[in-house]
Amino acid sequence: MCTDIVSEINNNLSKNNGFPFYNEPIELNDKNFDEKIKEVNIAIADFYGTWCHPCRVIEPMMYKLAKKYAGKIMIAKINVDKNPNLTFRYNIRSIPLVIVFINGKYYEQYVGARSLYFYDDLIKQLIEKYDKN
Repeated sequence: MCTDIVSEINNNLSKNNGFPFYNEPIELNDKNFDEKIKEVNIAIADFYGTWCHPCRVIEPMMYKLAKKYAGKIMIAKINVDKNPNLTFRYNIRSIPLVIVFINGKYYEQYVGARSLYFYDDLIKQLIEKYDKN
């Protein structure tokens, strides 16, 4: 069974031109953020707090979107309480905050919880414009 999973991952990587294949949000932190965010063309970073109700509302949406767009984008989760350097760097004052990165560079941000349809449409537009696969 384990070899089947490894084969599937390798198969997906080869289909994805070597880019990492993320089918669920990946937890990033102050130490690995810069490296990981550059691994993909399009990254959606969800800055959240465990105590934040709107953050908990959008969390299942991010899981759905990560599955739907696996191999096309990375959805990252960053806990603002555990990652003060990133919180300071991006001047985060309100959460949830979703920041879009294109080729590892800040592109735009959205404060507050939005609908699944909003995020889905946003990702479709980003893929159409920036996906190189």
